[in-house]
Amino acid sequence: MSGGDRDLTELLASWLPRQRWFAAKGATVTGLRIVLSDTVVDRSDLRVDHLVAEVAFDEIPPQLYQIPIAFRAVVPRGLEPWCLDDVPGDDDPDDAGERRPRPYDAMRDPEAIEAFVRAARPGGPVVVHSADGDVDVHIEGSPRVLGAEQSNTSVVLGESLLLKLFR
Repeated sequence: MSGGDRDLTELLASWLPRQRWFAAKGATVTGLRIVLSDTVVDRSDLRVDHLVAEVAFDEIPPQLYQIPIAFRAVVPRGLEPWCLDDVPGDDDPDDAGERRPRPYDAMRDPEAIEAFVRAARPGGPVVVHSADGDVDVHIEGSPRVLGAEQSNTSVVLGESLLLKLFR
């Protein structure tokens, strides 16, 4: 799945300051640069990229943010508020008339979270470091995001696992 030709850096620069975990509340964003971009999942209906973005400000030092971004031509119902843009894919077709994939916060999509976690299993594209060696992850039920944290995102995976994504 292609991400289309929308300027992701511009979308991120506008979207990031509105996130509850954004640390520089009140500061003016003067620039954003994606310093790391790895595609973790690439299917015909879903792509998940793991991004690290450096955000520049007017009066404070730059900050780094870890941002898993999902892309879909048709965003599942209920996930529209987490989109980086406000243009539905079918309202902005590419040159061939196809829907352009819309970027959104991957940590809000249970299917994207499951794909991200599966990619972190031994031998997968995501490298996980653990003090106790390899960790085999079994997801029970649908992942759900906890909403009370300020600087990170925590996702409950079944009864015994918690994915904590430091932003």
